[in-house]
Amino acid sequence: MIQRWGLSKTMVEPLTDTVLSRLSSLVSEKLGLHFPEKRWPDLERGIAAAARDLGLANATECALWLASTSFSRSQAETLAANLTVGETYFFREKRSFEVLENEVLPELIRLRQNTNMRLRVWSAGCCSGEEPYSVAILLSRLLPNISDWNITILATDINPRALKRAVEGEYGEWSFRDTPDWIRRRYFTKTAAGKWKISDEIKKLVTFSYLNLVEDVYPSIINQTNAMDVVFCRNVLMYFVPELLQKVAERLYRTIYKNGWLLVGPSETSQTLFAHFVPTYFPGVIFYRKESKRQPDSQAPSAHVERWVPCAGIEPSILPVSVLPEGDTTLPDSFTIPEVADLPKKMIRNIQEAESLYRAGGWHDAEKIARDLAEDKPLQPAVSALLSRICADAGRLKEALIWSDRAVDSARLNPVYRYLRAMVQDELGDSAAAVTSFEQALYLDDTLVVAHFALANLQRRLEMQKRSAVHFRVALSLLNAYTPEELLPESEGLTAGRLIEIIRAATAGTQPGQGS
Repeated sequence: MIQRWGLSKTMVEPLTDTVLSRLSSLVSEKLGLHFPEKRWPDLERGIAAAARDLGLANATECALWLASTSFSRSQAETLAANLTVGETYFFREKRSFEVLENEVLPELIRLRQNTNMRLRVWSAGCCSGEEPYSVAILLSRLLPNISDWNITILATDINPRALKRAVEGEYGEWSFRDTPDWIRRRYFTKTAAGKWKISDEIKKLVTFSYLNLVEDVYPSIINQTNAMDVVFCRNVLMYFVPELLQKVAERLYRTIYKNGWLLVGPSETSQTLFAHFVPTYFPGVIFYRKESKRQPDSQAPSAHVERWVPCAGIEPSILPVSVLPEGDTTLPDSFTIPEVADLPKKMIRNIQEAESLYRAGGWHDAEKIARDLAEDKPLQPAVSALLSRICADAGRLKEALIWSDRAVDSARLNPVYRYLRAMVQDELGDSAAAVTSFEQALYLDDTLVVAHFALANLQRRLEMQKRSAVHFRVALSLLNAYTPEELLPESEGLTAGRLIEIIRAATAGTQPGQGS
């Protein structure tokens, strides 16, 4: 193949159209990214940038390497990060932020101010952080009593360098090119180096995390991608090939709470891709809304759940009643429910069926089965735990806490249920209770990797850097006992290799010696 491309490592001139055409096909095949001919200049720039990060001499050498090498996931994500590098700035696409300020957020605030006072926003593909910080600034203006609210602004990206910049929160003039000066004066301070640093009051509202929209699990309470009110995924989807694009769009639908909103880039609007949503037209911009009573048409999925990519928002009655082969009484590896061993086989099978439906996105059917099981006496802790996860993913956090408490009360020595309760407490904004529950879970089982990881993330948000660093280190040490492809207990499908990459990305450039 290399000879046919007519390339050699010593070549430094621009790549030819023939080479770019073949590169486009390779990138589509190996990374799932779409570069039609009109975007070949972007492809060439991205390949040249990736060459530097991969220790290669130039774009030509990177093209040769791409054509002849089987690369690791981390190398693939280095390529993807450079090929999808986004140019962003504060309050980009001003009309969208005007609609947010005047229409969308005020409505959400009215709905929540007399109930749970909770708002959740996700910036998926946040790059260097200007977008989520813009949302934080907007909410701080709309909510004079913002400290009384449970605000989540999650910002994720696959590029560790971009995330590091975002966490640092320092920006040059170019990031303010369409921003009123008063915002810069109010929410930033100028540094000795001539940059502008975001204020601590805004910075603390945003949580930055590493997440791959193609590879990672969402929605999930584990990475806080559940029950979102507003999801930004702007100028990200345009990079994906159609098969991946559909998969990501469906999963984004499931992350959004009823009557929540999805924002995509102007070039990404699509009636077909976002058929599950109701398009809402404002002057100059289209938002997509997830209406609570709207269900998309769909064909029934395969009964073999392990190979089925779920279709978001499927009408519950369409899902198959039985999703496990007859006689199969083995729970998926990612769930640990030791109490079921002594239960009647029919109950075991029903619990498994509910678990499988839940994992496949059939929350309504899973909840129906679980609630039927909850009528049996005594109440099984496995059933309580499942109902807690379902309620949490649906945004019913107070109910989720009740069910997790019941699971703990029924099986007080089971660390998994204390871990689940900690995750719910964290989402409810009760950080102190969450820390206690995580510590209780780890007292009962100090090898529970996901609990170390979750506690480390929580302690980092609480600026307890030393303690956070300890739990990150313990998690990495424990992960050495797993193969990279092995699913982690209680991780909802996360592999050991994937969590290692996430921890390394999360801790890159941090100072473990700071904080308590």
